[in-house]
Amino acid sequence: MRYFEEFSKCLLAEHKGDISRQVQVLILQTLGAQQHSLEQISRLLGMPMRTLQRRLNEAGTSFKQLVQGARMKTARWHLRASSIDVGLLSASLGYTDISAFSKAFRAIHGSSPLQWRKRQAINC
Repeated sequence: MRYFEEFSKCLLAEHKGDISRQVQVLILQTLGAQQHSLEQISRLLGMPMRTLQRRLNEAGTSFKQLVQGARMKTARWHLRASSIDVGLLSASLGYTDISAFSKAFRAIHGSSPLQWRKRQAINC
C-alpha cells in the first residue's frame, strides 16, 4: 500500500493543476482493485469528496464520467489486446453483471463488446 501511495504521488505531481487528469490517473490505477470510489479517490487526493465534486464540475466533468471513461478505455484495450472472457472483464471493471457492462459498452460504441472485438480483429 505504501508503494502504491508513493507511486500515486509521483503520477499526481506530473498532472499538477489538472484535477480531471489527476482523477483519471487515480481511477485507472485503482480500477482493477475495485478501489475507485469517490470516497477513495478523494482520500488519495487529500480533499473532501464535495470539494472534489465541485472542482470536477468546474473543470466541466464529473466523477461518474471519468469512471465511465476509464472503464471504457480499459475495456477497449483488453478486448483488442487479449482474449479475456467478457464476463471476467466486466467484473474486473467493477460492473455488477455482464449485462450492465454490455449495455454501457453498446451505448458508447454502438455494438456489444464481442462484436467490437471481432471488428478489431478484422481491421488488424
